[in-house]
Amino acid sequence: MKMIKNKKYLYEFECFGLDDIEGLYGKFRKYGVGKFLDLVYRKTIRKMSFERDGDLLRNEGFVYVSKGDIERYLGNGKDKDGEYYWWKILKSLSSRGIIKYRRGGLNKFDANKMLWFIRISDDLSNSVKTKREIEDKNLIKWMDKKNGEKVEKWLGVKTIGDKKKGDWLVGYELNVCKRSSIEIDDLEGVIDYRISNKISELEDKSKWLWLSKKQKEGILDKLLDENKWVDGLKIEYRKKYEVLLEDLEYLKSGEYYELSDDYFKRDKFSGRIYNIYSNTIREYRKYIKIDGEDLVEIDFKNSIICQLFYMIKLLLKGSELERNTILNGVYMELDKLNKGYKSDDDRDIRLGFNYLSRWDYILDGNKDLEKDYYNFLLEEFRLSSGVSISRNSFKDLLFVILFGSEKKLKSMRLGNNDYGDLESLLLGDSKFLIRDLKKISLFSWYKNRGYKKYKNVSMILFRLERSLMDVMSNIMIKNGFDYISLFDGFMVKKSEVKEIERILNGRLENVDKVFRLMVK
Repeated sequence: MKMIKNKKYLYEFECFGLDDIEGLYGKFRKYGVGKFLDLVYRKTIRKMSFERDGDLLRNEGFVYVSKGDIERYLGNGKDKDGEYYWWKILKSLSSRGIIKYRRGGLNKFDANKMLWFIRISDDLSNSVKTKREIEDKNLIKWMDKKNGEKVEKWLGVKTIGDKKKGDWLVGYELNVCKRSSIEIDDLEGVIDYRISNKISELEDKSKWLWLSKKQKEGILDKLLDENKWVDGLKIEYRKKYEVLLEDLEYLKSGEYYELSDDYFKRDKFSGRIYNIYSNTIREYRKYIKIDGEDLVEIDFKNSIICQLFYMIKLLLKGSELERNTILNGVYMELDKLNKGYKSDDDRDIRLGFNYLSRWDYILDGNKDLEKDYYNFLLEEFRLSSGVSISRNSFKDLLFVILFGSEKKLKSMRLGNNDYGDLESLLLGDSKFLIRDLKKISLFSWYKNRGYKKYKNVSMILFRLERSLMDVMSNIMIKNGFDYISLFDGFMVKKSEVKEIERILNGRLENVDKVFRLMVK
């Protein structure tokens, strides 16, 4: 249904419609409760995933809903018995099997308060839905106010360098996304292709030698009960496309508060920018257009492993690091941890100097920068360990070694190699640096009660990646090129990609020759 500007809508569910809500909670709560269920449903579709494991709440279909939204939609006053309406209705919806609720995490504004997570029932989620206009004027007025706050947050920055409100690059992407579109004529065909790719990935993953018995059993369960798993995926993918189209309509009409997720923001952990397409299914992305023009993807070749190489080079500069380099604080913490290092040799070893020489074959001896670094490192690993594994298995293993917690890593084995052996084979002398990075405190970077030191490596590498993405973004904007960012690349107009590739790779030559953007 085409949305009309200044009107508000919600999904009405056939199994629990507005008349049912009015009969239980009264005419005054009718649209508020209906909008609450609509919000949870759309959040669920955006977050749900049959493909990968996540935390317990996510796996069970729970999504975060702010306390403010719960109170406003369900009622923030008290009844004659002194009980809050929102709490009374929440319990009532739960007892009727419409939703479930849980508490988890921690409120960043109040460490003593846990967050609210809601799950709608499968019956409600799979029920026939009808788009209905909201007729509650007070609710509409409140939604308009919240939307105005979003506008101020997202569109407050008008020029590069303006830091008074919002974020220039976030606001830029919002405006480009408003001019974008996605239309898939053969949705079922694209879904079948996606599922075929996922099955192939699972079949490969089931052979990964380093996975635990429990992980392999989870994969085999999906493959053995393939029809059930595939049916679930098909339902998920159809709903994701439906909600994406709806979000685009809300975005184009300026109804930002109605979006199913808090898009157009920087993740505080990594600095990554999220837009409406950031988590869109890969096979859907080829159908996205800007101003009606086809797009292509251009991304960093082997981005994370290259960021590791670049990080070591920067840290070895030590006190010569530029003041605006994000690694200044890291270097000082490492220096403190090692008490200034025993000698220059000790410093070089602990900062991973010898690791850099492993790249000489690619960067100096072989000028072919299109060579796959992971395949190069995989071959080196095979020759050293005597173990032959697939590229994807090797890449995932490397990421687990870099980013995993000590508890998870100590139980790892691959053939006759335990974690210590794997660490040496994959990282060489840079293992000392990775160990040290997992010991220092970077809490000032990410002031969150969920901060864990073992996450330092991923936080640093992701922030280095995003810093480089920011440089590339500003270059494209100054040259008049439209783009929609991905985590390690961009979607750009097909007619402009060759010029963009030339300009950006020219700039990257001055950063470090390890980096290269390539058209996928």
